[in-house]
Amino acid sequence: MAYWSFVTFAKEAGANIQLRKTALVDLDLIDKYFQNERSEGAGQAILPGSGAWGVKKERREFDCRQEQLRREREADRLDAWLDFDDELDM
Repeated sequence: MAYWSFVTFAKEAGANIQLRKTALVDLDLIDKYFQNERSEGAGQAILPGSGAWGVKKERREFDCRQEQLRREREADRLDAWLDFDDELDM
């Protein structure tokens, strides 16, 4: 596994232990994280960049942002229509 992939994975698993400028990784927490993710993912790969590892969170954030933009566009369209309607009434 690549270095930064492991660092990200350990942070997501909550297995980092900070000691001044050094970081240790609790392998017991990594094992528990593997077991929990495997039971939730039904056998899907959980390595960084593949399968369910972190992709769900990114997809959720993307979907939320897309929904927010859609709502803003609808609000802008409604405001534009109301402004146009007011101009016609004058």
